[in-house]
Amino acid sequence: MNKKLLIVLALLLLAVPLRAQWYVGGSLAFRSSEAGQSTNIVLRPDVGYSWEKWSLGVAFSIDAYRTKDTAQGDFVLDISPYAEYYLWESGILSFYVEGGCGFRRSISQHNSYTSWTPYLKPCLEIALTDHWSVQSSLGRLEYDTHFKIFSFEIDNGLGIGLYYSF
Repeated sequence: MNKKLLIVLALLLLAVPLRAQWYVGGSLAFRSSEAGQSTNIVLRPDVGYSWEKWSLGVAFSIDAYRTKDTAQGDFVLDISPYAEYYLWESGILSFYVEGGCGFRRSISQHNSYTSWTPYLKPCLEIALTDHWSVQSSLGRLEYDTHFKIFSFEIDNGLGIGLYYSF
């Protein structure tokens, strides 16, 4: 039994393509409404593994939100496993789609809740070197199980991710 297990593990390791690599990174986003009524800051570190045209990873998100009229802040914690598929690559520029499902916990004095949020989002990546890249999403389609709504947002805030591939 142990020999069979070792053979299977060895075959799995040999099946991993040569381009496979681990990566770490994350993004920091800042958004503010035009009238200055709300401010939002999001910190999203993540780690993953990529091979050929695929990546699998998990992101951890901390979202701090404050509105001017209530002068109260809300915090949203999110853990999102995801998969990415690279649709187009040319030189240093790549276009890919990310899909995942986040477990979200909102912490507020008046409206705390828990929800699942499956999502899809188109993204761009610019390779700065063999190891460093910059990534940004172009929007997000998601369903929130707490509010029971689909939403699509075009990201009008500043959100750029910096990643290092080993």
